[in-house]
Amino acid sequence: MSTIMPEVFIFKPKHELEHENNLNEFLAFCRKLPPLNEKYDYESNYWDKVGNFTIFGANSRKRMTEQLFDPSFMPFAKAYIVYGGGGKSAVDNRLKALRAIHASRTDTNALVDINVTKLTANDFNNAAEAARKALGKGAAYQAGRGLANLLKFLIEHNLISRFSWKNPILKPAHQAVDDDDARQEKMPDEDALMALARVTSFKMEELSPRDIFTTST
Repeated sequence: MSTIMPEVFIFKPKHELEHENNLNEFLAFCRKLPPLNEKYDYESNYWDKVGNFTIFGANSRKRMTEQLFDPSFMPFAKAYIVYGGGGKSAVDNRLKALRAIHASRTDTNALVDINVTKLTANDFNNAAEAARKALGKGAAYQAGRGLANLLKFLIEHNLISRFSWKNPILKPAHQAVDDDDARQEKMPDEDALMALARVTSFKMEELSPRDIFTTST
């Protein structure tokens, strides 16, 4: 006599369905965006002149399958990178954050299934710790900043339930001069730059001694 197995129904709260629907729409939207350059194929896991969708410590020359992001995570990773755009530094920081999130799940689960709509503060804590272990101090700090930006993105685009999280990785005491963030901090803000531009456009007789001293400095 055969036994009829009952059909299993799993209830999903409305907000979870909204997150998943938003995620699917985001993934579809990003596939229609223009590529960041003309040197890579979206389907590839190695984007020339952009970056590779691989875990911490991956060998980009050997290109081993086991060093790629899990298939459950790959679509979001590609969408997040192409949507954000930006220069090399910005893309690298986003990739660091994605690798850290991937590491946070693979370190705690034998079988990964990374659904970004279900990430928690604990996942981000584990991701920050993974970045500390895998990267130098400066790079780990950038990964932490990337994680904070990732969480902000997920919340603002209604892809995840809101929760608070702060980057626990402190900025190194001595940042390299050629670091983008350190260089940016040394620059005057935009209002100051515009004021200097206006002053230097004046004729000499229109300037006060203080104007001359300031612009010379």
